[in-house]
Amino acid sequence: MQEEQLLESAERQEISNLKDTLVRHLKKWPWIVLCVIAGVFVSYFYLQSKPNKFRVEGKVFIKKSQQFSDPNELLFGGRNSFRRSNGITDEAVMFKSFPIIKSTLRELDFDVTYRKKGRFKSLELYQNSPIKIEFDRKLNENLPLRTVLEIQLVGNNEFKLYAEKPFGGEVLDGIFKFNQAIKLGSFNFVIRKNVVQGVSYKPEDVFYVSFNSIEKSAYAYRNMLKFDEVEVGSSILTMSMNTAVPQKSIDFIDRLVEKYIDQNLTEKNKVAENTVAFIDRQLKIISDSLNNKEANLEDFKSSNQMADLSMEGQMLSLIHISEPTRQAEIS
Repeated sequence: MQEEQLLESAERQEISNLKDTLVRHLKKWPWIVLCVIAGVFVSYFYLQSKPNKFRVEGKVFIKKSQQFSDPNELLFGGRNSFRRSNGITDEAVMFKSFPIIKSTLRELDFDVTYRKKGRFKSLELYQNSPIKIEFDRKLNENLPLRTVLEIQLVGNNEFKLYAEKPFGGEVLDGIFKFNQAIKLGSFNFVIRKNVVQGVSYKPEDVFYVSFNSIEKSAYAYRNMLKFDEVEVGSSILTMSMNTAVPQKSIDFIDRLVEKYIDQNLTEKNKVAENTVAFIDRQLKIISDSLNNKEANLEDFKSSNQMADLSMEGQMLSLIHISEPTRQAEIS
């Protein structure tokens, strides 16, 4: 009986402690609900402000090269003459080289970015921008990299332009017309309308035009460009990028492959030209050597007064013909 009483007493004590705990927490329920609501709102705003990421992938078939880079291997052979590999790893390094990526970005005009102001974040428009900025890249080598142009459409032919930061000691803030020449310090440009099929914008929409350094962008794209590990003996090179603007990355990879092919053809043509020039030089050296040997032989004959073998043969034949005639006269 005593043990049962002790168990009942322990159970009552546990129930009492649980009730006290619930009462203490219920007194703080407004704060708990407030923390939950705040967490939901923070998560929502974070997800809305964070850009969506997409994976863009491209595959390149690397043909095994049988071309000799050294003309000596072609003519005389060598230890590496028969060890030609597909060089997948080397080709991946070539794709990530700074000069080829920089040249690709420059050809695609990635030095300008267009964005549309949104409720939580600005969205890059790429090819869907209703405005386009045009400038002579040869004359305007120094772009206003720290200046962002804010543009708001006013009517069919006008827009409001504001430069957030000055450039060259000047600040822009006014209404301009499309196709009008605009000057910001030493930077001259023109804003033109760009008609996008299936896309319409409201007059109150705000757009941003920013400028990018090609050098810095080249380093950024090098870091974004990834190569999947290939199997031994495979000739397929897979490259990929995680990006918020899929079409922009697709255009970049396509143009990068084109630049690689052009560069590869240029290098192969250069190797072929060097090989032909090397063979021509070797043939000329051999020809000059043979001419020198022939000249030395002629000099040797002349210095030793050697007669022509054909003349000596004719004289011997005449002697054999005349001897029987003399014998007949004596008899």
